[in-house]
Amino acid sequence: MKGKALIISLFVVMVAVQWLVPLRMIRGSQVTLSTGNEYKFKLAHVDPEDPFRGKYLNLTFEANQVKVIPPPQWSPGDKGFAILEEDDKGFARIRELVMDKPTADSNFIQVRVQNVVGEDPMTVYVQYPFDRYYINERMARPIEEMIFENQSDTTRLNYALVRVNSGQAALEKLYLDDIPLE
Repeated sequence: MKGKALIISLFVVMVAVQWLVPLRMIRGSQVTLSTGNEYKFKLAHVDPEDPFRGKYLNLTFEANQVKVIPPPQWSPGDKGFAILEEDDKGFARIRELVMDKPTADSNFIQVRVQNVVGEDPMTVYVQYPFDRYYINERMARPIEEMIFENQSDTTRLNYALVRVNSGQAALEKLYLDDIPLE
């Protein structure tokens, strides 16, 4: 009897953990969206779809690099923290890239190093955690056409509105030609 009760208890714990993990992730994103600071990340290039993941936009951003004077030495695949600031036009850019989690500044995002170019100073290219934007399949074709039109015209503002709060980032909206995608 004790063995059966133990198995049932372990099963209940396992089920509870399977529910708690995704709920915690969802809550973290919701807290970031409601309390995080807004940053506009200018879009650089958008890849419209992936046959394995469905219809989504693969986002890359103009502000994905920073010049760093060694040390530390960065290598592709390293994790780091991008401390953000706004440029004179209100768009996000990386002020500094550090290896250790900042404690005094809440305007940072954990990033992954994609590439490193040069030596002193080195240019470090990063990948943000919000590089996908999933879209409705019926809206995919018109959105793709709008994106390609907007990318060829440099006067149009295409950007992602992202909320940042103490290392967490959540993509709130995409703007094409300064108009919300929705």
